[in-house]
Amino acid sequence: KILKNKNEVDQLIKKSELIIQRLKEKADTCDLDLYFIYSGWVNFKAKEKNFNKLNPNVYFFKKAQNIFNSLNVKFFDNSFNPEMREVNLNRHKYIIEYDHHPNELGADKIFNVVKDNVKIILNY
Repeated sequence: KILKNKNEVDQLIKKSELIIQRLKEKADTCDLDLYFIYSGWVNFKAKEKNFNKLNPNVYFFKKAQNIFNSLNVKFFDNSFNPEMREVNLNRHKYIIEYDHHPNELGADKIFNVVKDNVKIILNY
């Protein structure tokens, strides 16, 4: 969803932060660790991309590491993972035509990247 102005983006980002904070509080109550993994399917932080600044995803992912750090939540961002860089450079090879979701090859790439994060989490 593309929003109308920066104020709308800021409100949506604040709501997102509050949701993450609530999840963290619930996890702490249950004595659980909370982890977030982003596959890097779209690299919202890539300097060569010309994203609409009112796209809340762009704004969120540019601030994500700071948001998660402030809440003491481990965040794995695979935006610059070499496998995902290949996906971002050759998107048509990894998507279902007219759908833009990952095809089987794209799903395999995501799995290969995310499984390494899961291994790290399991070894904490």
